[in-house]
Amino acid sequence: MDGILGLADLTIDSKIPAIPPFPSEIVDLVIDQLEQDKTTLEVCSLVCRSWLPRARHHLFSTFDIHTKSASAIDLLTSPLCTIPPHVRRVKFSIDEKLETARIAACIQELADGGSNLLSLSVKTVPGGGMTWVDDHLQALFSAPILKNLRHLKLMYLRFNNLNDSIRLYSSLPALESLVLYGVDSCIRDDQNAYTMPPPPNLRHLFIWTIDIPDELCWLTVHPGHPLTTFHLYNITSASGPIILNYLRLSSQLQCLSFDFCGGGTPENFSVNFMTQIDLTSQKNLRCLRLRSNQVVPLFSNLVPRICPPHIEEITLSTYGGSRGSLAWADLGEVFTSPSVRGLKRLYVGKMHVRDVMEALPEFASCGIILPLRRGEFRHAMTNLTALY
Repeated sequence: MDGILGLADLTIDSKIPAIPPFPSEIVDLVIDQLEQDKTTLEVCSLVCRSWLPRARHHLFSTFDIHTKSASAIDLLTSPLCTIPPHVRRVKFSIDEKLETARIAACIQELADGGSNLLSLSVKTVPGGGMTWVDDHLQALFSAPILKNLRHLKLMYLRFNNLNDSIRLYSSLPALESLVLYGVDSCIRDDQNAYTMPPPPNLRHLFIWTIDIPDELCWLTVHPGHPLTTFHLYNITSASGPIILNYLRLSSQLQCLSFDFCGGGTPENFSVNFMTQIDLTSQKNLRCLRLRSNQVVPLFSNLVPRICPPHIEEITLSTYGGSRGSLAWADLGEVFTSPSVRGLKRLYVGKMHVRDVMEALPEFASCGIILPLRRGEFRHAMTNLTALY
């Protein structure tokens, strides 16, 4: 026993160099890789005190607040809450049970708590009609906490007048992406609203129009504004000329997407519309997406007016799993154009992959024909919060 105790004393007394602490910067980088793994982040937060701040930074970065999770507002507005500094993305779903006054109060508490909000989504729950932008939402949209906002998504909201909506977009200096889905203005007769300058960093624009795309009219007045990603959904005879005019004036697009909403776009209009588009000035265009039950004829009409060198990614999609008379065999001739010979990825709906491979055996052998998952077409454009 004495020998064992002596050995223990010898071990303790030995001058073995201590292991240096692992650099906290490296630990933070490792935890950052777990951003989408909530379960592992929760485990990391319990390992030791020094790991907790970085784990919380990701665990509490996003709040999706709707009727069933409305208790999150009570949590965020509590005077004892320490979460607000970590919150960067917030999504609100408005219905008769989640009032605009509570939403505005929540944003104010986040501001008071030191939140650096980068992404905000405000939508009306589908089936709930349109939500008027009342005094509470106006207060929310003018809150100082939005000064660093990079992504704004609005769905089924109605502004009192055009000035209010354009002023909101123009007042966000850091805004990079704007998603507007069914956003409308009750009064549109004040064209002076278009003179407000767009946010200097705005690069991504998604518009689903009810009637006239006011936001596109606004950007057309400022043709030098360099949009790089442009998605149009539900193109109609009313919005078509405005879209064509914008495309003639812009030259920096890298990704262009046309979605001819199934029942909202007459077939003869979509074909005529595509024959009028001229993309020869879009020398940076690398990604093109089309969705229509006439997608092959539309694409065939457009390809001759695409500027080489080459588009790298193309998506061809239909509605409702329709096979129709899509004439996939005609793609063999279309893809001889020099504008698309440098293609790296061709996405098509799962049920059409075999047809496209038969029409384009050369591309099929290269493995660039890829299936498009259900809902992926719209998701690719509207879910831009992943950037932040």
